[in-house]
Amino acid sequence: MSKNRSRKIRGITIFKISAIALAALLGVFQLPSPWIERFYSNGVYPWIQSSISSLANSVPFAVMDALIVALIVGLVAWWWVRMARAGRGKRLRAALAMTFNTAVLGAIIFLVFLGLWGFNYSRTPLTKKLDYDEQRITGQALEHRTIALIEEVNRLAPGVHAAPPLLDEDWIQRLLPSFNGVITEFGRTRAIAAVRPKRSLLDAYIAATGTPAFINPFGGEMIADSRLLQIEKPATAAHEWAHLAGYADESEASFVGFLACVRSGDPFVEYSGLLMLYPYLRSNLRRDDVADRLPKLAPEVIEDLKAIAARESERYKPQISRIQWQVYDKFLKASHVKEGVENYGLFVNLLLGAKYEQEWVPVMKPGE
Repeated sequence: MSKNRSRKIRGITIFKISAIALAALLGVFQLPSPWIERFYSNGVYPWIQSSISSLANSVPFAVMDALIVALIVGLVAWWWVRMARAGRGKRLRAALAMTFNTAVLGAIIFLVFLGLWGFNYSRTPLTKKLDYDEQRITGQALEHRTIALIEEVNRLAPGVHAAPPLLDEDWIQRLLPSFNGVITEFGRTRAIAAVRPKRSLLDAYIAATGTPAFINPFGGEMIADSRLLQIEKPATAAHEWAHLAGYADESEASFVGFLACVRSGDPFVEYSGLLMLYPYLRSNLRRDDVADRLPKLAPEVIEDLKAIAARESERYKPQISRIQWQVYDKFLKASHVKEGVENYGLFVNLLLGAKYEQEWVPVMKPGE
């Protein structure tokens, strides 16, 4: 073997071991939040998101589907070719080598994930950027906020139902300015490249898990259940846009998305956001006597809530959903989100614990 070839093989081996080691280190140890916030989440990441989301908007299909197919087909073909070439007597060694190479590929995919989006898990929490105080989170505050929400949703419902539902292009145009306003207030240096909901080849599986939508961090796109109701789309999209804007935390994404909806100035978009928030507030009001003090929901609101529940249950499979959420819970905890899927419930804490200088405009801490 020539020296150049030997040197090349040694260099490739060092690269592979380094990729696995770096992925392991970044998976175990969290980078400093202030550094991530300044140089990544509000530094290079907005440019990354704008670029890949703009590219995803230019293709009519889900980039995620193409990536999954390419990964599965490529991995199977890679193994098959290497094992076939190994011949008898050398297949065990070839299998061990391929196991190592597959681990290297996994490490590289993980590192790409971190670079394209995943580092946002380590950013500074909103509770440290906002004027936030847990003392504001009381049963009375929750009750008052729920009553105000019901009164507002009842006020909007007749007009929303009387008007034709907005097309995707319309509600996107009306939601985007307020969304960019919210994330700018929270420190983002660049407007988001908004994405429309896309349907995946895995649509049946997505519906079975009870997941209305999610983002593809490798393609900067939003994948949604194809049966998502039009009235659900603005609130769902606002939540996913918040993820694309760098809010990996589920409660923070819900908070940012909700603020964008209710500050949009459009009745349809605002109603969608309020409708999304209602179950969160109502489920936290556990005392039976509270129900007597809450205003009754308007018939139109009840109709919409029933339609959403029917859509969710139509293709829902509890066994598949349970497995999906267990996997996601482990993923969140591995990504330094100690609450796991319970993180969704912290949305109400953010909503009540934040101080507002005017309706739905949170006060930032000095220096933020």
